[in-house]
Amino acid sequence: MERKRPGHPGCQWLERKMTTGANKKFRVLVVEDSAFMQRVLENIFNSDPQLQVVGRAKDGREAVALAKSLKPDVITMDIMMPHMDGLQATEQIMSCNPRPIVIVSSESKEGAASTLRALELGAIEFVGKPSNSIDLDMNSVKEELLRKVRMAAKVRVVRTAARPMPMAQQKRASDATGPAERLARAHALNSSGQRFPVVVIAASTGGPAAVMRLVPGFTRDFPAAVIVVQHMPANFTSQYAAQLSEFTSIRVKEAETNEALQEGTLYICPGSHHLR
Repeated sequence: MERKRPGHPGCQWLERKMTTGANKKFRVLVVEDSAFMQRVLENIFNSDPQLQVVGRAKDGREAVALAKSLKPDVITMDIMMPHMDGLQATEQIMSCNPRPIVIVSSESKEGAASTLRALELGAIEFVGKPSNSIDLDMNSVKEELLRKVRMAAKVRVVRTAARPMPMAQQKRASDATGPAERLARAHALNSSGQRFPVVVIAASTGGPAAVMRLVPGFTRDFPAAVIVVQHMPANFTSQYAAQLSEFTSIRVKEAETNEALQEGTLYICPGSHHLR
């Protein structure tokens, strides 16, 4: 059978089909109560050849409706909005019509707590808004925003708006031994002297939410130090450590300068720092 070369009439349909697929853009829904910020975000996303804004919502109620009707590839979600805030919208979307959600929120202490709560509800990632939220400042996080939105658009999400159970509820719900506990016993049999293993968890896009679902398996007597390295703003990591501690029996804290590692402790790398 003759093999047709590119440019052959019989190959034109295939070439057009491949080109169309390669040029497909990820469809973005922008959820933001500020009309000005909506335009800023839309301009940023539309400047990327892989992204196209297909809708804008000014509150959570519109976000839920547009997520259902437009079926975007990814949603950027503000937290503080009238009528229905970003947390309620995230919970409804992830429960009924799941879509990848990237939180675009304030870096304040209150904003950090709400953002981390949104990650528990199923949001994929977050980008912190600069403090004054003006055009120039948003452009300062443009590359991070575009990278995370492109990555989130490729994630296949499922219906999940369940907050991990606090430790007291976990103990009542099941006495079964978790995977981390079985791993701890195996390590304990192989350890000797004062040497103990160190577990390092490095996370990128989607990492905060994934770690929140992983840590409940670590036990108080886990015979290793656990280090979590996750790119976060400096004022997010202390709140992140406090939030993680609600769902695991292992001790959780931010790492400190010159601190000696201890078994049975999970260390969060402070925002804007490196560990060595």
